[in-house]
Amino acid sequence: MKEIKTSEITTIGHYSPAIQLENGLIFFSGQVSSKEGSFAEETRDALQKLKKLVEAAGGTIQNIIKCTIFLTDMNKFNEVNQVYADFFGEHRPTRSTVGVSSLPKGRKVEIEAVAWVSG
Repeated sequence: MKEIKTSEITTIGHYSPAIQLENGLIFFSGQVSSKEGSFAEETRDALQKLKKLVEAAGGTIQNIIKCTIFLTDMNKFNEVNQVYADFFGEHRPTRSTVGVSSLPKGRKVEIEAVAWVSG
């Protein structure tokens, strides 16, 4: 097991940003935006953080196989979905979207992921 991290991404609690197993699977902790913004802005920022982490493990966004999105307002699903679709393009990881009452730091969007990057 190996911790994946970058100097640009810090956690707000006692956990790793990502852990890679010997078989290449990577589990990413939920990422929130560095700053408060619209649902679209926060989604974009969280996805960019995931991109930096998967790249630190030697992969690309094409290696992401599963995402879970947590939203404080499910009425914003379409707005978030558009940013997500633009970010991934033709690549379509599996995904769940969950409505929640609140998120850390008062953010509106949190995204966690699973990827596979062969050693």
